[in-house]
Amino acid sequence: GIHEISAQVDVMDNATELIEENNTLESQLDVSRKPGPDLVVHDIITNPASPKAGDNLTFTAIIKNNGLDPSDNLEHKVNLEIAGHSFTGSKIGSVQPNSTEIINLTGSWTVPANGRYNIAAAVDPDNIITETNEDNNGFSKSIYAGRGANVPFITYEAEDANTNALVVGPSRALGTLAGEASGRKAVRLQNTGDYVEWIASESANAIVIRNCIPDAPGGGGITATISLWVNNEEKGKITLSSKHSWLYGDSFSDNQLSNNPSHATPGEFPSIRMIYDDANQLLDFTINPGDTVRLMKGIGDDASYYGIDLIDLEMVGPALTYDDLEDKESYVIVSGYTEQAIRDAISQVNNDSSKSNIFLPAGDYICSNKIYIWGVNEVRGAGMWHTRFFTNPDGANTDSGFGVGDSDMTFSDLSWFGNYTIRVNGPGKIWDITDQENIIIERVWVEHVVAPIWTTNTDNIIVRDSKFANTYADMVNFTNGTENGLMENLYSRGSGDDSFALFSAVDKGGNGNHHNILRNLTSICTWRAAGLAIYGGYENRAENIYIADTFVYSGITISSLDFGYNFIGFSGNTYFEDITVERCGGEFWGHQKFPGIWLFAATDDFTGIRLINIDVLDSTYSGIKFQTKSPENTPFQDTEFDGLYISGSAEYGIWADPGPEAGQGPAIGSVTVKNTTILNSTLGSVETTGCPDFTIIDGGNNNW
Repeated sequence: GIHEISAQVDVMDNATELIEENNTLESQLDVSRKPGPDLVVHDIITNPASPKAGDNLTFTAIIKNNGLDPSDNLEHKVNLEIAGHSFTGSKIGSVQPNSTEIINLTGSWTVPANGRYNIAAAVDPDNIITETNEDNNGFSKSIYAGRGANVPFITYEAEDANTNALVVGPSRALGTLAGEASGRKAVRLQNTGDYVEWIASESANAIVIRNCIPDAPGGGGITATISLWVNNEEKGKITLSSKHSWLYGDSFSDNQLSNNPSHATPGEFPSIRMIYDDANQLLDFTINPGDTVRLMKGIGDDASYYGIDLIDLEMVGPALTYDDLEDKESYVIVSGYTEQAIRDAISQVNNDSSKSNIFLPAGDYICSNKIYIWGVNEVRGAGMWHTRFFTNPDGANTDSGFGVGDSDMTFSDLSWFGNYTIRVNGPGKIWDITDQENIIIERVWVEHVVAPIWTTNTDNIIVRDSKFANTYADMVNFTNGTENGLMENLYSRGSGDDSFALFSAVDKGGNGNHHNILRNLTSICTWRAAGLAIYGGYENRAENIYIADTFVYSGITISSLDFGYNFIGFSGNTYFEDITVERCGGEFWGHQKFPGIWLFAATDDFTGIRLINIDVLDSTYSGIKFQTKSPENTPFQDTEFDGLYISGSAEYGIWADPGPEAGQGPAIGSVTVKNTTILNSTLGSVETTGCPDFTIIDGGNNNW
């Protein structure tokens, strides 16, 4: 680009001169890209895209020429390594500037076990082709085999660690350290010197601690430090807070929970909820594989106790800079860390036809309002650990975020930490998107808001490669005719309503939710509703998902309830495939017992449901429950289960609810079940007593 240069002599005016006003010279330096090709590996695609243990995996490389000139008319070779296995492929012929080529690599690799695997690849590894930059031919990424999201961090559970303190649990009791922990176990550090420690399996320079410290006596939270040790050396203290946790009230109804401890019913544990929160710290040192990482209640760590559920350790790369951007001349750099600085950048893009994007350099941005954005193609930060937004840290329950005023926009590489301490219906969404299309939100991290992402009649939206934690409502909800959307590779922990949801209302436009894909998702410790919920619509698909530890609700909700809105029920087919639901279910809505998977034929049509290769493990009550709403008496139709594995349900494996709850009648209709195994259900494998108009059709090869 063009860079301004200014030089000055005799800056302090120490020399006596004939003319004192001409000591400064200003000029410009015009820097252009060096001619020539520049080859990079743009991405590695695996087939299948969501592998699991035993799959034969093949690889496709996408290479790109980022240079100004075509590459030589020679062999463009790609090498790839994964888990000690090597693969190659090549293309002969020139690659044009700014264009991509697809190279299929020879051979296949059998995935030995579920888990994370690192891929290393390089284009032109032998430097046959002359390039302007020979140092950027390498590429790396990780893939995840198994169900759930491929995340950049390793989670270490406290109950699996070495400790001299009390391991609590297992328990399903709400409002307790074990009952609201991942895996339903935790460690309680009570006395000075109590610790919990892990052996790091990979390098890391960042830590997230899922913790519980007490509330203030009158509510509002406290702060306290905890000591971090690595290899028997104290590395400093990390500040924890309970400002955003500890809610009180009737947890079995939809009544608003409060921050006031006096609203808790003495001696009744369900009147206390959401007791955990996360603390995060980017470290100024590196934890190496094999290092011992210890959290300890040390001298000066003055919380009366510390509940430790887990830690995440992550190796965070350097902050993205302006010079790292492709087509950087199209970006306006935000100058300053205020709302006004961002608004100035938006105005600059809208007033300069050569600019189309905004770059947010690393730093902490403080906001107290919505930032409305229009006329911008991309808003990009320096990385979710580096470009961090904070909503008025001294306040509470402030509505902030991005107002999306145009279609065809991308938001990426940033985080947003809100100041909510309670659910407020309506506001509190970081991205609240209505009547737009072609929106991409990727590599973002959001906490302490009502809901990170909510769409209304939004077509072709993509939300991917992101994490969300500790909210008061849904994490991502596509509503009101959102179609052709994608939720992919998302991680949710501590959601205050359905983690990932489709709701086929039509009160604000659209023709119901349809042709959306929910893929490679993880939902942990949802404290109010389900990990995955689909309400009506058609030709939607949920696949390769892991859901664990919903506290009061089902792991999966499949429902045709309209909640009082104009709504379209199920039609066509809706697919659920390759999903694990573990330790899910609980009590809600007047002490109704919710299962691992809940199918509710309610106000509108319930048909075309397909559940394929689903594992339901260790459910708090029944594994599967069928329920019909009265007086609508909507029947189950054309619903099929193929490949269920249900184990360890505390009540029934499959239960047709006869309707003991107010407003609910006995289940009606029929479902087909085949290739299904039910083991170790306390009250029995299948129970349909009290539902004379409900039939389970044996499709064959069932074992229960």
